[in-house]
Amino acid sequence: MSGSFDIRDIQLPDDILWWPPTALSVLSLLLVVSLIVFILWLFFRYRKKRVLHFATRRLNKLHKRYQNDFDASGFAREVSVLLKRIYMTVDKTKLVAGLSGKKWLAVLDDGFEDQPFTTGIGQILESAPYQKKADFNVQLLYSLCQRRIESLQVT
Repeated sequence: MSGSFDIRDIQLPDDILWWPPTALSVLSLLLVVSLIVFILWLFFRYRKKRVLHFATRRLNKLHKRYQNDFDASGFAREVSVLLKRIYMTVDKTKLVAGLSGKKWLAVLDDGFEDQPFTTGIGQILESAPYQKKADFNVQLLYSLCQRRIESLQVT
């Protein structure tokens, strides 16, 4: 038996392409992306709510400090800083970092019909932080700031 053998090479199958995707892979991808978006939304919502809880605790600490040292202008200064920090964290659409005076008070009045910051006790935030010795009803300002923090919407 002499002769050449007619043997063909082994043929490998073509690579499996990832495109076009199957319906199951598309649904799986959509599910994973949706889950990631939902988790991120929950995380940022929780973070904003946590900021409001922190703000309430911080306001209570400031009020207790005032009850110990009776520094009304220091209380007003710290409350103004606290409110600005809250707004910069919770509501990024409002540019409040550079606001002061009547413009800042107008932002604080958003959502209140009685405008307690521009026409009520909240006016004190415009001048008291810069006075050495301020004289105003701290309890009213404290209550107003509690009302402001509680009324902020977390989205």
